Amino acid sequence: MNAKDVMDKIGHGNLWFHSVRSHMFLKEKYDAAGNFEKIKARLMADGSTQARSDFDEEDIASPTASLESIFNMLKLVAMENRHLLILDIGGAYLNAEIDRTVYMFIEPERVYIMVNINSGYAKYRDVKGRILTQVDKAMYGLVQSAKLWYETITGVLKDNGYAAPNPTDPCVWNKVVGGDQITIVIYVDDLAISCRNKVEVHKATDMVKSKFIDIKVKESNEMSYLGMNLKIDNDGIQLSMESYIQDMIMEFGENCGSILTLPMISFLLTMVRCLRRIKSSFIRWWQSCYTSASVGVLMWHCQFITSALGYRIQLMLTTRSWRGSWDTSRGL
Repeated sequence: MNAKDVMDKIGHGNLWFHSVRSHMFLKEKYDAAGNFEKIKARLMADGSTQARSDFDEEDIASPTASLESIFNMLKLVAMENRHLLILDIGGAYLNAEIDRTVYMFIEPERVYIMVNINSGYAKYRDVKGRILTQVDKAMYGLVQSAKLWYETITGVLKDNGYAAPNPTDPCVWNKVVGGDQITIVIYVDDLAISCRNKVEVHKATDMVKSKFIDIKVKESNEMSYLGMNLKIDNDGIQLSMESYIQDMIMEFGENCGSILTLPMISFLLTMVRCLRRIKSSFIRWWQSCYTSASVGVLMWHCQFITSALGYRIQLMLTTRSWRGSWDTSRGL
């Protein structure tokens, strides 16, 4: 769309209130074992310039599967000897239609690349070298896109006989076929499908593939899922996050364990005890410092212990209820 056409339609003075900028990012993607997978590129809209006051909260709030739901699903896979298959839907948001008019400027750097690929785009450039477009799909970055994608994927599940979402988690959907329960857990663009009947797992996979394109399927005894490395056998599931630990060490340095020393923790603990008579909010702040110090020490030592024990510690450290648990951190 030519920028002049839009300006004539909505008025030059209102153009900036109806348009957003665009950005592109490149990111290296690795699996849970630290193996390089691909370089990920994505064109995004700058939703920070959208007026949130124009939206109701339910229009932009999108649920995501909780940690408890994910591990309950994996528990069922182990206990019931279910087949597990992971679907990664590429560009998931772009499968959803946008719900209102949004104009987006493509910046000159990206326009230059577009014109080199197809010279026909040159005629749409404005005086600043940009191209103004009308957004048709729920682009990444727009405030409403996550909710629109959730409504799209759950609409497909409803149309194919899956019951209303689990009352404790709107991202867990179930369906019973021939006495076997099929469970689908939605985590943004990752779908985990499990069932004791392998044929039903593949039917569910084919159903999703018939509705969306660019789907990567993972089905093996060892695979990566949400940063975890899963090893599945007849005895159950082994989980590990070795790559995550190494990333933490690389980010904070090999001395991250020695920086948060036990004397420092003892000092913080002593200060907390001295401040018990002060306002409770201030005490909670010091307790948070102590808990953070404990996390740092445990993360450092995870690399030197067995993977099974290390994973339990990692899971505990990433559990929402534990992160603020003063009593648990004192016990550790």
